[in-house]
Amino acid sequence: MTIRLTRDTGVAGALFKLKVKANNIEIGKIAHEEERTFTLSEKDSVIQIKQLEGKSNKLVENDGDHIKVTNGPGLLFMFVLAVILAPLFSTFLTGTPKLVSLFFVLLWFLLIHLLMNRYQLEKVDDQKIE
Repeated sequence: MTIRLTRDTGVAGALFKLKVKANNIEIGKIAHEEERTFTLSEKDSVIQIKQLEGKSNKLVENDGDHIKVTNGPGLLFMFVLAVILAPLFSTFLTGTPKLVSLFFVLLWFLLIHLLMNRYQLEKVDDQKIE
């Protein structure tokens, strides 16, 4: 049984390969903008992507499925915290309020990283004409 994965995550995590897991067992890695075919030993395997501690949703795959890996909602929230809120708090707050707000931004960042999907797996319909 084989599946085809296409990684389309933009520049997010481009320096790292994503681990591809089937039924919680690593079956390979996929690099930035790469398309790979993986052979699965079991029918209806559950596929998930992981990078560092970030993860994707889980999908049950069938023979011949084409799956696209994109950025998930967790990555957007992490971007907002890192690029907008942290500099905003650093600029306009001083002293203890600044430290407390930056602590909470860091805490939210870690919680989002652990609890939300940083990547999204979705099946692609190859028959669909675009």
